[in-house]
Amino acid sequence: MANGNSQIRGPRTSSFAICHLLFAIWLLPACEEHVIYDRPMLAGLPGVETGRQVTGPRVQGAIPPDAVTDDNIVIDNPDGTTTLVSRTGRHLMIHIYNTLQEDEGDLFVEQLLAQRTRDEYYRRGLQPIEAFNTLKKRRADIKKLFDQMPMGEYTPGIYVRSLADKVTRLEVSGAGARDLAWTCMDITFEDGNWKLVWFDGPSR
Repeated sequence: MANGNSQIRGPRTSSFAICHLLFAIWLLPACEEHVIYDRPMLAGLPGVETGRQVTGPRVQGAIPPDAVTDDNIVIDNPDGTTTLVSRTGRHLMIHIYNTLQEDEGDLFVEQLLAQRTRDEYYRRGLQPIEAFNTLKKRRADIKKLFDQMPMGEYTPGIYVRSLADKVTRLEVSGAGARDLAWTCMDITFEDGNWKLVWFDGPSR
């Protein structure tokens, strides 16, 4: 938890955010129309005003995504620890991308990996850090998937589906899914933040 002496760190996310925001704007005209909510493309970003109402997936306990911008999702605590804030699937994507890039396996496991996934590794006689090691080897596949949903669950054309056990699936379909090794990301809401269950697809 952040306190009065905590520092919110923004630059860590800026290159990922800017790159994928530009990609999202470029992608918009070509997206298939499977949109199940209405959210202005730039809503929630600093300095942007819109006359349209922002709507989207609602999860009990989740705050509106506009309340936390991409520049406020990494908190450096006074004790030297880091708190990652993942109020949306997009926030989680940014953290996954950055922890893989910066080889921060412990931070990934402790704050980004869902408890059920950690438990599954333990049941198999493995340590959860093996999940991080597996994903590091597949960074290219993850980046390709993220490139197709740069705004997370608010990317036009993305399917957002509720699965069993309070899992939410963000899925790319159609032309955007062509040649993707993974076409979806399964996430769940734990302790006030979205956590990664795993990646999957394409559907058979």
